[in-house]
Amino acid sequence: MSLPFYASTLNSATLCSKETPLLPPPRQVKPKVKVSPSKSGAQAHPNTLVCSMTEYYSGRIEVKWLKNGQEQTAGVVSTELMQNGDWTFQILVMLEMTPRSGDVYTCQVEHSGLSGPVTMLWEAQAGSARSKMLMGVGGFILGLTFLAPGLLIYLRNKKDQKRRCPFNSNNLRTNSMRSLDGVDHSPAHFLCFLN
Repeated sequence: MSLPFYASTLNSATLCSKETPLLPPPRQVKPKVKVSPSKSGAQAHPNTLVCSMTEYYSGRIEVKWLKNGQEQTAGVVSTELMQNGDWTFQILVMLEMTPRSGDVYTCQVEHSGLSGPVTMLWEAQAGSARSKMLMGVGGFILGLTFLAPGLLIYLRNKKDQKRRCPFNSNNLRTNSMRSLDGVDHSPAHFLCFLN
């Protein structure tokens, strides 16, 4: 190899490094924060709450779990910081807990893209409240299931009755001729009775 080839290669590398930056321009993108249970189980069984922070930049972030305002350290597990292909990051911080009615869990996130800490709440519901809600929804759906066909049958029968007997006493505006036995002897009644 000759020296000119080395010099031209060196100049190409320098030229390339001047034209395309290797790092993105400095910016701050605030994280999207979401809290959700990883499974829904009955009370008195351990569950895991997941606090997910996604699509943020820079990678430095602080996350705390609070239970009724008190910081929790036991049962807190975090994934590694994951880098997305668009220079943003994501991380999951989980809290293993046993939900009790009225407990409020808070995921508190601090990041340079935020003006202050962001808190996301999750409140444990009583098992009886959850079952009452499900029973109410089930009863409502069951009621609609029977109401809709019943109403449809009623309206169809009413329509069929009008189609079979268009000559009722209201349409003809005739006075009813009732005999002493209480039977309607109007012409419209006989016309419909014959059908």
